[in-house]
Amino acid sequence: TAAALLPVVDNLELALSHAEADPGSIVEGVKAIHDQAVDTLAGLGYEREAETGVPFDPARHEVVGVVEDAEAEPGTVVQVLRPG
Repeated sequence: TAAALLPVVDNLELALSHAEADPGSIVEGVKAIHDQAVDTLAGLGYEREAETGVPFDPARHEVVGVVEDAEAEPGTVVQVLRPG
């Protein structure tokens, strides 16, 4: 697991070393590193679950708040804050 995550850490350190560069390029680099980290974790069997439009399941979901959404049935997940 650590070996799979080392390239992600390397790329974060590289991004930090360019922190004074163009902010737009830093944002693009961080987005690429995010995608790399998510792909690496998925490859290790830890896929993120950002399901919306599904019935709320207390065994899988935690409520942060209730959102009124005229297009969703009551008890439906309409937003995921931390896909974990």
